[in-house]
Amino acid sequence: LADDGENSLLIEPEDWGFYDIKGGEGIVPEGTTKIEDFGFWRSGALKSVVIPPSVTEIGRFAFARCPGLERVVIPDSVTTIGEGAFEGCTGLETISLPNTVNEVGMAAFEGCSKLASVAIPSSLDRIAPFAFSACTSLTTIEIPESVHVIERCAFSECSGLTHAVIHSSIIKVSAFEDCTSLRSVEFGPSVSEIQVAAFIHTALSEDDLPEHARVSLDRKSGSAGMP
Repeated sequence: LADDGENSLLIEPEDWGFYDIKGGEGIVPEGTTKIEDFGFWRSGALKSVVIPPSVTEIGRFAFARCPGLERVVIPDSVTTIGEGAFEGCTGLETISLPNTVNEVGMAAFEGCSKLASVAIPSSLDRIAPFAFSACTSLTTIEIPESVHVIERCAFSECSGLTHAVIHSSIIKVSAFEDCTSLRSVEFGPSVSEIQVAAFIHTALSEDDLPEHARVSLDRKSGSAGMP
């Protein structure tokens, strides 16, 4: 798990795995309102889970490092997905985030290397640091107008990403760093600021940045930190 100074480093819990798994399916009891922190942490047998409609919160690292997890159904009742909730779920190929989700924590999907598609809901106003970092199978992403800030390294190291649509955001330092295949970005008129190195080590040039946005320059080089 990455750390950007906003959160303490991960300390592995002494106890985890608070839920049953039967035939590869995670069992979350009806009436549960929160999937506990580290609830399915490192559950190698977990392949799928259907979250009951009573759940409003998915806790910190609840499904982290479950390499066999391929399918998750998140109901409309969920509003919060905690820090690192699905971090390192290398078998997860797609995720649908309902429009009720208003918080996705730091590194929530970091390292989900098979995640090929994700729809960012219009209920979100911020993409947290490292939220989708190292999702190397993502090829396109659309950031809705509701999102006002794309935080540091939110999509860094998404090496398969080729195209992005960003309707309205402040794009922070290194947000798309090391997205080496990224060669096309559609910037909406409400994109107001692009911080230094936001697109460093991509296939974009400074000429591809929108004229209407304020672009922060590196103090030493005087450039936007582009390759």
